[in-house]
Amino acid sequence: MSTRRRVLQGTATAALLAVAGCASSFDDDDVTVIEREPAELTNPGSDPIEVRVLVHNIGAAGDVEISLEVVDLDDEVIETASTVEEFDRDEQRNVFIEVEPGPTGDIVFAEAEQA
Repeated sequence: MSTRRRVLQGTATAALLAVAGCASSFDDDDVTVIEREPAELTNPGSDPIEVRVLVHNIGAAGDVEISLEVVDLDDEVIETASTVEEFDRDEQRNVFIEVEPGPTGDIVFAEAEQA
């Protein structure tokens, strides 16, 4: 009987830990970049361009920093730009950032995180 009880207690504990692990995978400071446009630069130049970044703040309300990197074909960073915007919890919206890609800029990367 005591073996059966231990197995049942062990199973209940394991199930509780599994559920707790799933619940803790949601972090209050989760911020995701859904898309950016343009992602690839077809005609880069020295004039500034405006990049649209669709950001989804999954976590708590607060300031979100959105950063851009323009890289060339060799993955060298050509230019960076960033801005901080206030987001509500579970808010998704476009943020526009101006950056100068230079004549060798090829790809624009974007990331966002709680500030």
